[in-house]
This record gives sequence, C-alpha cells and structure tokens, in this order.
Amino acid sequence: MLMMELIILITCALMLIIATSYDLKWRYVPDYASYSFIAIAIVLRILYAQEQNDYTLLLWALPATIILFGIGYLMYKSGLWGGGDVKIITSVAILLAKFPNEIIPMFSDFFLNLLIMGAVYSYPATMIIARKIKKTKMEKTLIITGLTIMIGIIILSQGLMSTLIGFSILIGLSLPFLKRIEKELFIKEANMKTLMDGDWLINEVRVGKKIIKPKKEGLSMQEADQIKKWWNNGKLKKKPLIKEGIAYLPAFLITYIVTLLNGNILLAILTEGMINQGLILTLIQ
Repeated sequence: MLMMELIILITCALMLIIATSYDLKWRYVPDYASYSFIAIAIVLRILYAQEQNDYTLLLWALPATIILFGIGYLMYKSGLWGGGDVKIITSVAILLAKFPNEIIPMFSDFFLNLLIMGAVYSYPATMIIARKIKKTKMEKTLIITGLTIMIGIIILSQGLMSTLIGFSILIGLSLPFLKRIEKELFIKEANMKTLMDGDWLINEVRVGKKIIKPKKEGLSMQEADQIKKWWNNGKLKKKPLIKEGIAYLPAFLITYIVTLLNGNILLAILTEGMINQGLILTLIQ
C-alpha cells in the first residue's frame, strides 16, 4: 500500500471517529468540523492524484460525490438523516472515490455496506436506549419470537444471507415496540437553549399570523432562532415538541471498519445466494 493511500485511509478513520464523538455527545457535528473534513478530503485526493500522476483518480471524486451527496441529501429531505450526516458522507465519498486496480470503487462498497450496517447498528442502539421502558406481554412475545427465529436460521444456515433474513424478521416483529419507543423517548419538549437547524418539529408553532410548520428536513437556522426569540419574549405558552433520534454517525464508523476488513458485504451476500441457488439446481437435476 502506498503512503498516500495509507494517509487517506487513516484520515478517513480519524474523521469518522471525531464526527462520531460529536454525534454521541451533542447529536450534531459543527459546520466548522464537517466543512473542514470536506476541505481536507479534497486536498488529500489532489495530492494522491499528483503522487500517482493519474488525474483520473481525482476525477473519480466527482461521480462519487454526486452519488453519495445526492443519496444523502434525499435521506435528509425525507427526514431520515441530519445535515451533518450528508456532509460527512460527502467527505467519505471524496476520500474513498477510487484507488488503482479497484473493480468496484471503495466509496460504493462503503455505501452498500451502510445500507446493512445502518440497520444492524440502529436496532441494538435503540433497544439499549429503551431498556428502561417496560414491554407489554405482546411486545415481549414478538421480540423473543423474532430472536428465536433469527438464532435458529443462523445456526441452521450459517450464512450472510440467512443472517440478514433472520435479522429482518426480528426487526419486523419488533416494530410495535419500536413505534412506542419513538413516542415515549424520542418526542420531547425542545431545549430552548440548544434548539438549532435540523431539529425536527412535531407540531406547528404559531405567534399571531406567523407560523412555523414541521418539515421533514427539520428547522432552518432562521426558524430555530425565531422560536427561541418568541420563547424569550414570552410569546409562547409552552415549549414546542421536537423529535430526536439515535446518534447515527457511529453506523458510518462501524461501516467503514467493516468495509476495510470485509469489502462489499452486499456483494458477498448476493454471491452466496447465487452459489446456494446453483447447488440447489444441481441437486434437483
């Protein structure tokens, strides 16, 4: 491995560790940090192209950024990601855009793995947060049934695809409890000192003829400042409700580690499925 490649991979790891630390502590990444990550990623990609005397390695950053930023922005507009998540995945796209001799660029491996690892991380993270919530008998039964089915499938099949199927069944059976977690833990009164852009408003806030309505992408900075101003001036009778979520950037870090160690998990699952299908057809014939 070349020195610049090693520097890029280490830098990406450090960026994700720092971003994860911010997300776990404050549930957001400051703009100065996320924009600095993007700037550093661009500089390193330029230096790498110069070292290799191959500027196609720099050009690869363009489609990588367009694809991952575009997908991230759609996730942001749909209310699934925060703005910080979009900026972080943009810096990852630039850093991992393309390395020599790669058939599938590493940035695509990272994103495809994130589709799986995001769910793998989110479920236990949510359950840990909700450990103090008392489950109903029905919720306990569904979760235990899901766990039993998943463990049984894994033991019998011992494959990536079967593990994913088992985990999907567990999440499906846990949905009633997960929905209750959202209502009881993730919807709360806004902290008027820390309210900021990206916070998800639950109900509209109205003062006279002025109305701030909930949006999937969350509050803008101007809207957050306006609500705090209304509160400080005594124009709001009660604090607005906002929806929080789990810190999601740890999933980025976990995905990056998995990508470095195991490559494209989704491709491995599909390959395993095709091999198993081939074996079944052979046995039938």
